[in-house]
Amino acid sequence: MKREDYIMASTITRVYENNLLSRADFQRLIETEDLESFKRALSEVGYSDAASHLNNREEFDNALDNTLFSIYRDYYKMDLDREVIDILTSRYDYHNLKVLVRSNISKKDLSHLLIDFSDYDFKRLEDVIKQTERINKDDKFEVLARKAMRDYEKNGDPQRVDMRVDKAFFENMLDEANKLDAPSITKYVKNAIDVQNINTILRAKSQKHNLNFLREFLIPGGNIDEKVFIENFNYEISDFINLLSGYDIYKNLDLANKRFGDDNEISHFEEEMSSFLADSALSGSKVTYGPEVLFNYLFRKEREIKIIRTIAIGKLNGLSSSDIKERIGELA
Repeated sequence: MKREDYIMASTITRVYENNLLSRADFQRLIETEDLESFKRALSEVGYSDAASHLNNREEFDNALDNTLFSIYRDYYKMDLDREVIDILTSRYDYHNLKVLVRSNISKKDLSHLLIDFSDYDFKRLEDVIKQTERINKDDKFEVLARKAMRDYEKNGDPQRVDMRVDKAFFENMLDEANKLDAPSITKYVKNAIDVQNINTILRAKSQKHNLNFLREFLIPGGNIDEKVFIENFNYEISDFINLLSGYDIYKNLDLANKRFGDDNEISHFEEEMSSFLADSALSGSKVTYGPEVLFNYLFRKEREIKIIRTIAIGKLNGLSSSDIKERIGELA
């Protein structure tokens, strides 16, 4: 699709952007004195439906999800490149696939964990997973589910199932991004692959896995070549990070490593990688019209809802404003 086809959608999206919550809005929500004042403040910034369900965590989460899903569906109806939205929403399909495989492994009903968003028939997939060896080789989820089950049957490790599905998810994201003429979106996906590969090598080293484990789960297509991870697997983490000084990810990695050195909290890496990806997702914000405008808005809306959810959980658990701010970090 031509970039000019996005002029109308980009214009509409710029209007929507004016309704995104500001840092001051988040600050106000955080500093409310009690649940009732939080509910009022949440209603006043456009989330009255979620606010009305705050006393029931499941209904509250559903209300926030429905707000986001409604926006995604509206963008699908614009009949532009689906890939712009698919890059952000496809993770729900891969999440559901994980849930179904885990359910089959554990022999437990985990249907309450399924996310009802896409048109894919996951009930049918559940039946396929449970039954015979016959699968539709043209259905990527059937093929992936069977591979994940065989991996578990061979290794008995649920973590490997998740990692196998995650690898397929990121490969799919890159395929979708490559269909678009949107360098900043492709860059975001490549950065996301770098982050996932960093997480994989950290996991491999902390859990004493060997090099074959790393080779199996590294994702191709990122900015950092797979060889960099493989050839330097035996390096200490600090030395490995120094090897990445020429990549965009280095600044955040270096900061995370320094903070980790102070208190041994691995969560610093998660926080810095989240910050890095947020900056990357918004790198195309100055584009006048095109898929980047839609992608940036949808990413920001999703982040907004994530922040609201975090604040609400903090309020429900009686956390102080300072504790909630710490949990949010640089998101707000």
